[in-house]
Amino acid sequence: MPVAPTVLIMAAGHGTRMRSELPKALHPVCGRPMLEWVVRGAHDAGATRVVCITRPGEGVSERVPDGAEMVEQVEGEGTGSAVLAARAAIDPGATVVVLSGDVPLVRGELVARLIDAHERAGALATLLTTEELDPAGYGRVVRGSDGAVERIVETKHTEGVPAEELAIREINVGVYAFAGAELVSALDAVPITAGERYLTGVFPEIRARGGAIAAHLTSDTSSAMGVNTRVDLMAVEALARQRLIEGHALAGVAFPVPESVHLDADVEIGPDTVIGPGVTLTGASRVGRGCRIGPHTTADGVRIGDRAVVPHSYLTDCEV
Repeated sequence: MPVAPTVLIMAAGHGTRMRSELPKALHPVCGRPMLEWVVRGAHDAGATRVVCITRPGEGVSERVPDGAEMVEQVEGEGTGSAVLAARAAIDPGATVVVLSGDVPLVRGELVARLIDAHERAGALATLLTTEELDPAGYGRVVRGSDGAVERIVETKHTEGVPAEELAIREINVGVYAFAGAELVSALDAVPITAGERYLTGVFPEIRARGGAIAAHLTSDTSSAMGVNTRVDLMAVEALARQRLIEGHALAGVAFPVPESVHLDADVEIGPDTVIGPGVTLTGASRVGRGCRIGPHTTADGVRIGDRAVVPHSYLTDCEV
């Protein structure tokens, strides 16, 4: 019987460029911490074990979401050292997926497709890649004549990089699937560079051992939308909100002016309800069927019954 995949989520970075005392992975996207988005995506992909790798004293360990466990990285620097901190959680016979706590919009179905491609290929490592983004600053994927991944070429600095490699459009998104035993063994052999052990160092090590490295190409560029600054956070939140509104619309909710609506991820809305312009629904607000909300209504943690009409209101922690 196949072993269910394990997902490791790297959440150890504080994120100094966020200019905030709040750890980066805990910044909210539509009312839900980024880390929780990633944990939910991991479970949607079929993971039975989700492990968040944190740093002691950063404040993330105490707020790991339900459905995940926590391992603290107490030694070493770099993404490779972070993964090795979770060594005890890695089943040698399982597929291990590595995600980042600051890339909240990776969809569960995309991760599931990555896992399927990895296992069907019989690869020891599989990268998620895309050709839909400007490759400048990303690692470009060099494939061999058989289609297998030969290496990743970092092109943040292009001096000395051959023109044929600069012409490559396929880039490494930073989402990976590995065979568990080989991941740990290869990481142990990765040298420390400039004080850090890098996860991407496993690829030449696996290749040198004769292991197959595959790539799964996607057009879903949101899987590469990492958050390093408040500007990045705004872009991610705008896309997340658009997805939420589209999901409610497909379930029968009308949004005459959707671009003016602010909606949190945990809000529930019944069918045949109209959400007017300038409406803000936050927290665990629940809106019944056949309602007319707005224009310019704010509801935070509010329960609104069926067929209610709620224009020009500010409501918090109440029932209507």
